[in-house]
Amino acid sequence: MRGRPPRSGTNGVIVDKVPPGPLTGGRWTVKGIGLLIAPVLCHAQELQKTGRTR
Repeated sequence: MRGRPPRSGTNGVIVDKVPPGPLTGGRWTVKGIGLLIAPVLCHAQELQKTGRTR
């Protein structure tokens, strides 16, 4: 567990309609990570395409 982010390996959905800008520091908004977890900001290198869409 050491060195891993706390939510590593979870699935979420990007909710942004346009590429991220300076307001979010170049991070994407991701939701659906967990039942009690609000949408979070993630850097592009933290994301992995799964091919699923909602």
